[in-house]
Amino acid sequence: MKKTVFLLVIIFCTFTLFSQNGKTKENVLTEFKKKTKLQEDDFNERTKANQKPIIKVIVDTLASDSLIQYYYHNGNLYYQVTFKNGKKNGWLEQYHPNGQLEERRFYINGFSQFDSCNYVSLDRFGDIAYTSICEIYNKKPYFFQTTYFLGSPLSLMIYNEGTLVAEFRWLDNKWIKHDYHCRSVKYAPKLLRLYKKKLSSKSGYR
Repeated sequence: MKKTVFLLVIIFCTFTLFSQNGKTKENVLTEFKKKTKLQEDDFNERTKANQKPIIKVIVDTLASDSLIQYYYHNGNLYYQVTFKNGKKNGWLEQYHPNGQLEERRFYINGFSQFDSCNYVSLDRFGDIAYTSICEIYNKKPYFFQTTYFLGSPLSLMIYNEGTLVAEFRWLDNKWIKHDYHCRSVKYAPKLLRLYKKKLSSKSGYR
């Protein structure tokens, strides 16, 4: 875990120091330290909420049998979901400890209508933290999973039928093929172009 965090720190610092204009090295590092400290505080707050949940049940509300709410120990809402006939029905909304929305999922009769091919989650600052899309290449389905770190792209993992077939890292404002977890397929560059084309109309994505 420590090695992973250290790697993320190095990657992020490298990206920010060389890609942002008008900011000194000191300003970038100061901003980075503040954000990582806030994220660490969020992690601790979430851990407390998971270990000792604060639960409120509101009966007969929002046209449902009950509204179940979980709270952080700081008083902010963790997540909430409505129940009807003993099953989840309606939106499940999850929040960061500071109140920022993290994700929303819709349930019908206890089953999540989560669309893994068109999914976005946000970090505590309102920036994109994770995205997933699906696309067809040579009549085969591919799953593109992108992670972000403090709003900046970090990694792109491409799967086919559950198998990792290509991996990219965001360096110097572009995607670089990275064969750390797998030996990328020969057509990985074509998959990357397909990914970029798919996201060309989505604001804020890279």
